[in-house]
Amino acid sequence: MQVPVAEQAVHRFDVMLLTGRAGDGRADFSWVWYGSSEMALASGMSVPLIGAACSSHGGLDAWSKVRSLEGRFSRLGGPIPIFKGIGATFEMPTAFSVHPHERKTVFHDYPRLGRTTVFDGTTAPVRMLVFTQDGERAELTDYRRRFRGIGKWRRWNSTDAAYFFGYALLTYFSVPFLLKDCEVLRARKDAVTVRLPLMFESHCEVQTFWFDSNGLIVRHDYSAEILGKVFSGAHYSSDFAEVQGLKLARARRVVPRLGLLPLPLTMLSATLSFGSPQQPPTSRSLGGAG
Repeated sequence: MQVPVAEQAVHRFDVMLLTGRAGDGRADFSWVWYGSSEMALASGMSVPLIGAACSSHGGLDAWSKVRSLEGRFSRLGGPIPIFKGIGATFEMPTAFSVHPHERKTVFHDYPRLGRTTVFDGTTAPVRMLVFTQDGERAELTDYRRRFRGIGKWRRWNSTDAAYFFGYALLTYFSVPFLLKDCEVLRARKDAVTVRLPLMFESHCEVQTFWFDSNGLIVRHDYSAEILGKVFSGAHYSSDFAEVQGLKLARARRVVPRLGLLPLPLTMLSATLSFGSPQQPPTSRSLGGAG
């Protein structure tokens, strides 16, 4: 297996080849681990798999032209939403707009008709914005701190849910293009483990992405830190649709895992639908969310 090397000069670059067997029963594989005691890890731009995946998902040109991706939750279920209070302490979000280059996710008519809730990643740390129909705005800064300590185990309110699904949708609709800006920790012919950019709030800092033979992301491993580090999952994506030239998965399912081993229990499942730029599910704009 050819080891992709960062284009930048390095003072000391150590490469370790790890072997093992994938948890899904596939053949033996080899991981390439990138490490340096003096400089940054390998750039995502230097790994051919990431470039090929960007092309498979629609290409950098289509990605650069996207302003917002409009969609809806058609279905959302599983033990995690139930445990967190769906239908009791918060309702399922429905219409959303993801603005990947602005790092915003907007939930329309949420938590109720006439209101808008915004995951705003333009600030660090992330803030949550809630707008009334009259344009009044509530701003909640450094929202992730609300999940520290025992805050991980409480039931959610609607803003908590919008924070979780806001960063989740932003992550899912930003990859694989986001990966070119990440540090690559491990790589193999069909998977990469990366460290996300410091300012990009997501499930956790280090995540692994698996690709099928067509270069599409079909599995995504992470730990949902705001639920507790014990919530390590393998997120499976399928039923891809073309939206503004990009390939986006409509069916999503998360199962727990032990290391690389996925377990046969669905913890969260969701079905998404997408609108076209000409006929989005909702016509509301950000309404001053910037």
